[in-house]
Amino acid sequence: MVLPPMAVALPKGSKDLLGDDGGLTMKELGLSRRKLLRNAALGTAALALPVSRVTPSAAMVKTLNFYSWTYGISFVKQRIAEFEKLAKVKINYGNTPGSKYHDALVVKFSGKTPLDVIYMIDGHLAEFVEAGWLYPIDEFPRVDEYRKEFIGPTAEALTYNGKLYGLPYYVGHMAFLYNEEHLEKAGIGAPPKTWDEVVQQSLQIKSKGIQEYPFLQFLKADFWMGELLFTMMYSRGGRFVDEKYNVMGYDKEGSAAAQAIQWIIDAANKHKITQPGFLELNEVAALKAFSSGTGSFAILPNYRLRAANEPKSSKVAGKVKMALIPTANNAKPNVCGWTRCYSMTASAAKDPARKAMSWKMVDFLGGKDKSGTYRTAKKWFTEFGLGFGHAPLFKDPDIIAAANKWGEAKLFESQMALSKPKDGQKAVWYAEWDQFMRPRVHKAILGQADIVGTLKTLTKQWNRLKRRYG
Repeated sequence: MVLPPMAVALPKGSKDLLGDDGGLTMKELGLSRRKLLRNAALGTAALALPVSRVTPSAAMVKTLNFYSWTYGISFVKQRIAEFEKLAKVKINYGNTPGSKYHDALVVKFSGKTPLDVIYMIDGHLAEFVEAGWLYPIDEFPRVDEYRKEFIGPTAEALTYNGKLYGLPYYVGHMAFLYNEEHLEKAGIGAPPKTWDEVVQQSLQIKSKGIQEYPFLQFLKADFWMGELLFTMMYSRGGRFVDEKYNVMGYDKEGSAAAQAIQWIIDAANKHKITQPGFLELNEVAALKAFSSGTGSFAILPNYRLRAANEPKSSKVAGKVKMALIPTANNAKPNVCGWTRCYSMTASAAKDPARKAMSWKMVDFLGGKDKSGTYRTAKKWFTEFGLGFGHAPLFKDPDIIAAANKWGEAKLFESQMALSKPKDGQKAVWYAEWDQFMRPRVHKAILGQADIVGTLKTLTKQWNRLKRRYG
């Protein structure tokens, strides 16, 4: 039985550090995702055709349409205002909660809503390119320079069929956070290095009455569910599919995926170290709970370390630390990572002047300023803790100083280097499989379905979609 999510009071503070949740899905709107994509691909195929490289003055464009998810809105608006002044253009800005962003974009593109520059998620890139909605940026000035400075998997994440579809907005990964004060009270000298140690330390904290449920788990069937499950699988040495999208032992007895699900079940039912209602707890609510002092351990996006240590919005500011993800099976401490970017739409590229202005905005937000600094990316890190996709920033003194205020700069770089994108996310059917996966894994966790049987069902669905789309 899944209990209602916890109600947690949080001190007043900056909502920008928390983000948002809510909105309507396509299902709630009574729309079929597959039908929308199919119709959109037919109706907008011409948008993917090459356009003239003759670039007239971008000044001919008086308005530009920009769309994002709801995070750091006050800062986004500051940057918009600065660009408007610089480029002498009016930005029509809209946004929607991040958990509903994919569906909102599909509806807007399918309805031919004017969009020029948008946030894009690496896991949805292939899908949107194939639908004819995005335009590659390889032809523009300084792109080659930027690409050489991308870190880790950034270039691969933003490339599809050899073409680059955006500049990094931020690069992140799931991170293992812990409340240092709780460990000290329990007599624990260092954070856990293995998943077995997570259980042992949680039981020790629980036995001393410090926390009833030391491992704060969130696993609502939304966007973040995949990132969390992949992290728990990667840290056990597992894979889902290879580069050709062939399943790699994912559905076998004792696989890393099966171990991860069993660990979640045991943590809740056998060890009772995970709070009731975690299947209905979303990422934002988990952050609020952890920031209120609930839980000793949590896996959250790495940028949440900044928010958890913000005195204006956290009761445990200064006490939350990050450690490398615990492991099992002698695996490396790999985590699920991601890249978010600023992309130009194919509809913007149809008009040469609008195309030029759209690139100016992408470059303004994701590139360097006149001093050679990735100004927007740097500000996202120092003010919000968002990771960056540019190697030079690891050596920036301001970045290092900011990182050391709420964590450890070298540790950030180490865990980033061990981050991996979700296996198979470049498949155009990935988002459809991901949505299919969520309720079925929930059933397995609830004991309503066999773990291996569930993984075999997910494998069959993956292969079915591969045949259909491939």
